[in-house]
Parts: sequence; C-alpha cells; structure tokens
Amino acid sequence: MKRILTLWLIGVLLLCGIAGIPEAKADTAIKTTDLSRSELHEDVTWNLISLVDHNAELKTLLETAILQARNLNPDPMTNPVSDLDSYYAFIDRCCRAMPWEILPSENYDSLYERIDQGIGCLYFICDQPLKELEKYDYFHPSLMYHEPFRSWFIQFVSVTGKFLSTEASWCEDYYLTALAMPDFHLHDGTYESPENWKTFNDFFARKLSDPAVRPIADPTDDNTVVFPADSVPQGIWQIDENSRVVAENEESQAGLAIKTGTLSNVSVLLGKSRYADAFRGGTLTHTFLDVNDYHRYHFPVGGTVREVLLIPQDDAPGGVITWDAEQGRYKEYFSETIGWQSIETRGVVIVEMKDGGYVAIVPVGMCQISSVNFEDTVVPGAEVRKGDPLGFFLFGGSDIIMIFSRERSFDMTAKKVKGRWTGANRIGT
Repeated sequence: MKRILTLWLIGVLLLCGIAGIPEAKADTAIKTTDLSRSELHEDVTWNLISLVDHNAELKTLLETAILQARNLNPDPMTNPVSDLDSYYAFIDRCCRAMPWEILPSENYDSLYERIDQGIGCLYFICDQPLKELEKYDYFHPSLMYHEPFRSWFIQFVSVTGKFLSTEASWCEDYYLTALAMPDFHLHDGTYESPENWKTFNDFFARKLSDPAVRPIADPTDDNTVVFPADSVPQGIWQIDENSRVVAENEESQAGLAIKTGTLSNVSVLLGKSRYADAFRGGTLTHTFLDVNDYHRYHFPVGGTVREVLLIPQDDAPGGVITWDAEQGRYKEYFSETIGWQSIETRGVVIVEMKDGGYVAIVPVGMCQISSVNFEDTVVPGAEVRKGDPLGFFLFGGSDIIMIFSRERSFDMTAKKVKGRWTGANRIGT
C-alpha cells in the first residue's frame, strides 16, 4: 500500500486542532459537512454534477461504484461517502487539502499512515471494478479509465495541485507536523533551509542542503550507473527484438499488464520518441519513490541529451485499490509490476552515452498531481554529467524507469543495507 503514496499527498482541513492549525488558517478550509446541491460547491465539483445530471450512464456507474465501495467498507470513519451528495462534499473538501487529514487522525499512529489511507479512500471509490466496463480494454474496469469521468478526474487533480502551490497551503504548523516525523529526514541537515518553503509544493520538492549530501558513486567511471532518485529498485526486464518486455512465463506476462494493451512494447511507454527503436533488445529497470523520499531526480549517467518529451496522460494510482476488512486498511496491488506506467503522465529524456548506446530516463506520475518537471538546462544537445539535476515531481509522481539500448547491458549491483540501498549499478558493452 505504500506505493499508493507516490503521487498524492492530499488531505482535508478538518480536525484542525489535532494538526495544530491556527485560527487564521480556518478560512481556507472546505466545509466538511455534507453539502446539498443548493449549497456552494467548488467549480470542479459543479462540473462533475453537470456531467452526472446530463449523462445517465455516468450517473449509474458512479452510484454503483459508491454502493460497492460502501458495501465493502461501511465505516464512515474510513469511508465517508454513501451517495452522490456525500461524494460531491468529499470532492469539495479535497480541493483545498493538506496532506494528512482526509481521514480522522485518531485512526492512525503516524502521519505517513494518515496520508496513505486518505489517498486510498479517495481512489478506492472511483477504482471499483464495474462489470459494465469489463468489455473495454482498460488497465482496470473502473471509472478511473472511462470517459467522461477520466477527463474530469484529471481536471480535479489539477485543481488540487494548484492549491498546493499557493501560500495558503503552507505554514509553520504544517512544517512542525512534518518535522516531528523522522521518516522525512527534516532534522538531520539533509535539506535546504525551511525558510525557502512558501508552499506545500516547495516543501515536497525540497532541495538538498548541499550536493555532497547525495554522493555520486564512481563519478568518472561511465560504466557505473547511479540511481536517478533516492528510491527502491523494482527489478530488471529484458526487451525482445519486437520491443516487447520479456516475462518469464505466460502468467507473469499477464501480470505485466500487457494483456490490457498498456505495454505491448516500450514504444508505447516512450510515446512519440524518435529513438524508440533503439531500445529493441535492450534492458528495462524501474525504481519507486515513496512520499517521504527526496522527490528530485538526477541523471544516472553522463552523456549528451538527444530528446526531451512530456506526455500528459492519466493520474491513476499505478495499481488496484482494495479494502482489507480484516486489517481495516486500504491496500494497493499490482504496482510492483510494469505496464501501468504507459497510461500515466510521464516524461522522457534520451541520453546518448559517451561510450556509445542510449538510455531513456522516464519519470512517471502516480496518483494526484502527476507533475513531471525538468530543469531548464535539460534540452537537446546539452552535455550532462552523472548526478546532474534532471527534474522534480510536484506532489505526486513516484516512479522512474531507465531503459538501456542493446549496446549496453545492465546489472544491478547495489545492495540493500539496513533497509537502505547503497552502492551503484553497472553497465557493460
């Protein structure tokens, strides 16, 4: 379930006393009681209401998803939505959200759990599998992938992201809340001065206090590949001559979501890249960022930038959200596989390595605000060194893929020591 966090740290400004939010911030909060249609809604909520009122199929599907979710989890403390009106109220609240209060804090022991389970609740409803959608070639037969809800949800995600880039989204109390959580490493000198953080997204995309905090392994050895982000590697896959990702057997092939058409070959992942064919017979690896990780990414190798693309697409969770009634928590499945990245908002940077061959670096958005950003210096023709700044995620995004062309083999030699990955990886010729 931890993987659901990468992309969206959204919450609701309720239970302000628990988070220590001052009285002055109260006017930025969204009303937390259920709203009827005669009362004020956010513009994006009115857009959904209009769609539902004028689309009988959408209304039926959304009501079915809400009912299914309610039957699976009837507890209002962890699922506050019981009908359309309460769903509209839920969306209203999320439009001006902070990342740790979408669900009551007394349900969870840590800030991390509050964020994780709140996002799980939001996606659980619209990610319900619906029989009516099984006939479509979707990653999952849910409203998340069905128009017009799909386009509306992308709009909703954009609204929440804009709020988190305003000064109303950050204050001293919020900083102290995060500071109290050791998993964020705000107390050990890793990051820049918090005085630089004027918005939540400033905090989320925080810079290091010094480049030396993130040492680069073998900086002069072009055969050493460093992780593009402080993250957890998920595995290595070979690519065949038809650009298809090779699975060990038919069952795992299905697990790659290839049967849905989301990753029939790596050219789907790379969009309109002119270099897509260069990765036939190559190697693919990807690595996952969690919500408390450093969310800036760096070049894993040195060379010359040949292409830079941004591919706007879905803001889905990168898996399937379920409710574990026995444990009383939301869980996510399938995000450990590859394939889902091909339906998410993502970027593509192609680097030609000094000793030959190419590497495609693909930062992938997950969940809300799937915001993939590149540094202004990342342009075709730029000469880059291993470890140079590449870009950053703004509240969301949390997976990075590397694809190596056939000329350069890839071997993961980094080791996990005391829960953290150390060392570097190797490429050969």
